[in-house]
Amino acid sequence: SVDSRQARRNVRRVQGQRAVQVRERRVVVVAVATDFGAEREHRDGVLEIAAHRGFSETLVSGIDRIALGEGLVGRVATKGKPEIVEDVRTDPRISREVVRKEGIVSVLIVPVTSKRKIIGTLSAVSRTLRSFTPHEVQLLTSISHQIGVAVENARLYEATRDQAQELAALHEVSATLTTTLDI
Repeated sequence: SVDSRQARRNVRRVQGQRAVQVRERRVVVVAVATDFGAEREHRDGVLEIAAHRGFSETLVSGIDRIALGEGLVGRVATKGKPEIVEDVRTDPRISREVVRKEGIVSVLIVPVTSKRKIIGTLSAVSRTLRSFTPHEVQLLTSISHQIGVAVENARLYEATRDQAQELAALHEVSATLTTTLDI
């Protein structure tokens, strides 16, 4: 309906304004996700970067493939609780030196969940010293929930597509057998 389209436009406008506000505070968001989840039980126990923005290839390659339980990202993926580091330069929980070398100072990491299972993490980082507010923790957590829903929907779509291909192949075999038997 017209009202629902207008409501969606308003939501996108507000989300865009929030993104601008976050950018003005010099916060960059990086998503770290993994293949483990509902269908696969901790496949190899390693988190892999699924998406990022604003980071050098050196940093990306340096933080890709983090083991569950390793550093803060691995801990969040294991425990399912948000973690905040106001100053990574002095925090011993940061397991990869490349994070410090990149100039990242403050970090907020939240779990990404799907069907009550942790499937990865979502991080917001700042190159300046700052404290993340409870509102920002809640906002990033809400965004991570939406990511979890999107990942689950993508998995369901992929499974449905695979089943449709299998059914089409079975139908083709069945049609061939039927034709052969009719001769």
